[in-house]
Amino acid sequence: MEVWGPNPMITTILPDMASGKTRMNHYFNGWVMVSRRFDDATLPQVKAANPLESSWVLANAGSGKTRVLTNRVVRLLLAGTSPQKILCITFTNAAATNMLNRLGETLGGWAMLSNENLRDRLLNLGEDESSLTPEKLDSARTLFARALETPGGMKIQTFHSFATTLLKQFPLEAGVSPQFKLIDDRKSRNIQIDLLNDLVETDREIVGQLSKYLDYENLKQFTKDIFDKRDYFTGEASKGFIWKKFDVQEGWNETSFVNSITPGNIQLIKSMIPYLLKGSITDKTKGKLLAEALETENTNIIAFQLAKASESWGRRKLTDSRKTRFSAYSLCQGSRNTRRHENSNLPFLCNYLVETIPAGSGCFSPVQVD
Repeated sequence: MEVWGPNPMITTILPDMASGKTRMNHYFNGWVMVSRRFDDATLPQVKAANPLESSWVLANAGSGKTRVLTNRVVRLLLAGTSPQKILCITFTNAAATNMLNRLGETLGGWAMLSNENLRDRLLNLGEDESSLTPEKLDSARTLFARALETPGGMKIQTFHSFATTLLKQFPLEAGVSPQFKLIDDRKSRNIQIDLLNDLVETDREIVGQLSKYLDYENLKQFTKDIFDKRDYFTGEASKGFIWKKFDVQEGWNETSFVNSITPGNIQLIKSMIPYLLKGSITDKTKGKLLAEALETENTNIIAFQLAKASESWGRRKLTDSRKTRFSAYSLCQGSRNTRRHENSNLPFLCNYLVETIPAGSGCFSPVQVD
């Protein structure tokens, strides 16, 4: 059967006597290109595996992406790309191992195939038969050996493995010790557990204080956060970092925080309580506690309840001026549409709080709220 196509090209569909499958001969300007005819499910994969077709592969899980990407690597090698210039990065070790095994099976199998069978395999990849010269077939048989001889082997690795390789090559540029060692998540968790056990045995007072605010799981997460940011905890230097981070004067402590609760601040807290009592269950609870604290007229109690309330508002600390202003904004604004009309009080409340903080305390800096 003959079908005339555009740019005067004739497409002749002939049976492939060797495989029993259908081939498609393209005649154009005297050149003949013969390629395998694929079904609707296979054709998109063949196109995606062609490195000249597209640089992007998008597909659902289980749709054959690993095979497509492996075939793309094979076709890059067939086109003459050096193995050491190909980098494959995966999310998991299992995927990297799968790709490496498939690549080895494919290239290793080619080394022992006859010309006829090897040509059939290459046609199934999407290669044009006109390009399958004896020289190219011989070159395809040597790809397995070339891959094995590549210094360090084919680069098929996970993100973490690739990053580790870069760090080992450029430790000084990355700011790490040249003798660094990589630990996995399980070893990291074991180190954290050992640290907690040592802390329980050596300093029960600290553990007792932490247990008031953190259960066991949160305590493990807390130690992980410290572990991840261990450079911040270097003796006395860490205090200076904390004071600078929260924009407070050197020596700022709990007493300083209590002393910052001025009459003006108390008035602001009183103004916020009605909004809390209209909010969620948590907001109502905090509002009641603050109201009870205000009745005592004891700044220590007020400061304690205010600090507890601030922890539930996105864990924002009152000593961080930017986060505190954001907390005040969120508190006054509320999350429900029914309270939008109350937002007109926001500029007054926030600016009132700014004006009543003692000058130079570092808690707040002037802010214009629109």
